[in-house]
Amino acid sequence: MKKFVERLLRIGNDGFSMLELMLYVAIVGVVVSFAIPKYNSATAMANTAKIQADLQTLNTAIVMYRAQNGDDPADVSSLSDYVVNVGSVKPPSGTVMTSAGLKKIDAMKYTISKNAEGEAEASLGGYLAKDFSQASAGEAAKDAE
Repeated sequence: MKKFVERLLRIGNDGFSMLELMLYVAIVGVVVSFAIPKYNSATAMANTAKIQADLQTLNTAIVMYRAQNGDDPADVSSLSDYVVNVGSVKPPSGTVMTSAGLKKIDAMKYTISKNAEGEAEASLGGYLAKDFSQASAGEAAKDAE
């Protein structure tokens, strides 16, 4: 026992044993295996929240444009009187949550399209604001378990 304590307290050039290194690597691997899915889920939720906020802002601007001009705007740039710096409103890249589950949206800009009632509405990659849902991601995660 005395030799063991002396060995622990000894200051020298001793390194880690192979067993200790393997144990540390295994612990880090387990922690990372839990952290990466949580990070990806949080990123998808943040992207979805930004898209929902942007689409809601653009939809409000479309309603104001329609009330003032009597017709629908031709494109998003027509909303410059209602949205400050409308040209810089860009969707995030990466995975987002839609009503159909997690999707990677490759659209680089918001557009104006007609909804089921024939009214102009802001969209991203063919998805309207109602198609982006954070609740669907929670359900998809439960289904995956």
